[in-house]
Amino acid sequence: VEIGGDNVDRANVELDMGAGELKLRGGASKLLEGRFEYNVDGAKPLVKSSINGSHATITIREPEHLRLGGNQRYLWDLQLNDRLLLDLALNCGAGEARFDLGSLQLRHIEVHMGAGQVDLDVRGKPTRDYDAKISGGVGQANFDFYGQTLQGTPQLMPRWKRCVQLVDAQMGEALGQEFVARNFTPELKAATVQMTDEI
Repeated sequence: VEIGGDNVDRANVELDMGAGELKLRGGASKLLEGRFEYNVDGAKPLVKSSINGSHATITIREPEHLRLGGNQRYLWDLQLNDRLLLDLALNCGAGEARFDLGSLQLRHIEVHMGAGQVDLDVRGKPTRDYDAKISGGVGQANFDFYGQTLQGTPQLMPRWKRCVQLVDAQMGEALGQEFVARNFTPELKAATVQMTDEI
């Protein structure tokens, strides 16, 4: 894949991959260059790009309802141009992602990860400050930043604890409803209402 744009100096790039292997780095001579490898029917990534003056928007998405397993291969190997001012949104699911972004001119980066592995390296010689937002599920994450300073959790919790937290967050209301249904019978509710009315 190649996306050109000689007069572009700023780009918003969004990559959405649910499963597979994703590699992203600098070094492209065009806005974006790379290759897709897959051995699954209907797995061709959906690529959209638009240019408005000196600003480009690029979105690459995994096709909906793609199911991978066994000996199936799904790889995106992409490069971005080092001279562009970039806003990146990187959404990774259950695969492996390697982001070597130290040579890029970042303005903002968001990384959302699921149950996969994400390696993010933004070491380099940044010429400007940029915002970074990293959120995730129960996957494994490794981050290398310029100056090795990262605010937030100093150490990743064990996977089992992250899984329990995720289930608690997602299932809290349903568990509460089941608890009430089992422990607060209609008779107990009527007695509580009567007691409240009498007070």
